Amino acid sequence: MTLPPAASPPGRAARRQAYLIARAAGETRTEAAAFAGVSPSTVRRWSRSDPAFRDAEAAVMAGALDALEAEAVRRALHGVEKPVFRGGEQVATVTELSDGLLTLLLKQRWAEREAERAARQRTGLQDMERLRRALYEKLARQFVPPGTETTDPGPE
Repeated sequence: MTLPPAASPPGRAARRQAYLIARAAGETRTEAAAFAGVSPSTVRRWSRSDPAFRDAEAAVMAGALDALEAEAVRRALHGVEKPVFRGGEQVATVTELSDGLLTLLLKQRWAEREAERAARQRTGLQDMERLRRALYEKLARQFVPPGTETTDPGPE
């Protein structure tokens, strides 16, 4: 969807707002910049120099990504109605599901779940190492006379 060019907004804040609105509507960075009456390099400069703008653009893009994901889920699970023609006339419709979209969504979710699992496992290993060291120190205090220096044997 291409939006018509906006009338040149009077100030930078208005141009930034117009850009963000166009991005939220699904426009590319170049199309949104044109809608706002600025160049794509201006948008890049805003992103580099203004953390508030960068955060706003990231929030808009996250929302747009959520909307795209919701539409992909809908098409994968509920399908799209496609017309059936005979003799040049529409005689029926069929619901066409998208196994390809479903496969991509499942791969994405699987990758996210595996990344979370790996992060939990790393945290668990760090916790185990911390517990091992604490146990060694406690045992060392019980079996080594005070004033005697001990060293950690480390993992075997």
